[in-house]
Amino acid sequence: MDWNSLVPLIITTIVGGIVGFLVSWGMVTLQKKAEGKVQESKEEKEAKEIEFQAMKEACKEMLRKSLKEDLDYFKRLGYCPIEDKADIENTYKIYNKGLKGNGRGTMYYESIMALPDFLEHKENN
Repeated sequence: MDWNSLVPLIITTIVGGIVGFLVSWGMVTLQKKAEGKVQESKEEKEAKEIEFQAMKEACKEMLRKSLKEDLDYFKRLGYCPIEDKADIENTYKIYNKGLKGNGRGTMYYESIMALPDFLEHKENN
């Protein structure tokens, strides 16, 4: 594997880690609120909700951009190996199901999955 084939994997890993952290943070906060351990004013709650939604949208945009960059890279390459497709599928699940992204990201994902799994060599006769 050369450096160019590692870039999408590195980006996907970093973005996945960020999204995982944010989702975990949100879940812990919601759990504490449900248990009554966090007492906040209405203004504080609204400010935190706005901040959380902004982070969620930023993560969604980063994942969408990652899918676009992966598509551009693998289209130039002419194929997308199965192991890279698995990583991209994980990214897409977070984007689509976790963050409710759709539209362009879905189009990028479907285009990547439609690429061949390996480069076909044509023989000259």
